[in-house]
Amino acid sequence: MLDIIYSDGHLVAINKPHGLLVHRTGIADDAEEFALQLLRDQLGQKVYPCHR
Repeated sequence: MLDIIYSDGHLVAINKPHGLLVHRTGIADDAEEFALQLLRDQLGQKVYPCHR
């Protein structure tokens, strides 16, 4: 479960753990978990990244 540090009707901010990729990439073929998938499953809705 990801640590949600802020949430409102339009935005969710998480404290992403070091080493957890935001989304799938060809650079890390062996990765099995991604922040977008974990947050989507946690919230039960689609999510889209916005990097700081």
